[in-house]
Amino acid sequence: MISVLESGAEDMREVEDGYEITTAPDELGQVKTDLEEQGIPVEEAELTFVPQTTVPLAGEEAKRVLRLIQSLEELEDVEAVYANFDIPPDVMEEATVR
Repeated sequence: MISVLESGAEDMREVEDGYEITTAPDELGQVKTDLEEQGIPVEEAELTFVPQTTVPLAGEEAKRVLRLIQSLEELEDVEAVYANFDIPPDVMEEATVR
């Protein structure tokens, strides 16, 4: 972890298959290069938006928002969809199963 932070990363957290590293957009290339030079494999490096605040959603409202997001993602001209909702895992699972 120290080598990641010394490379210019702001944060690092463990996820299912590895680690997610957060850095400033202008530091992404340098952090990736530093990690690879240290022999740390980088599976993916991409810029993405991370919300500073989130909006809690539940019930029907959460299901409607998820349907909207899915519809937007299916559009041919849409490359990515970003949102700042916070849906509890059980509601998210129930809504995506259908």
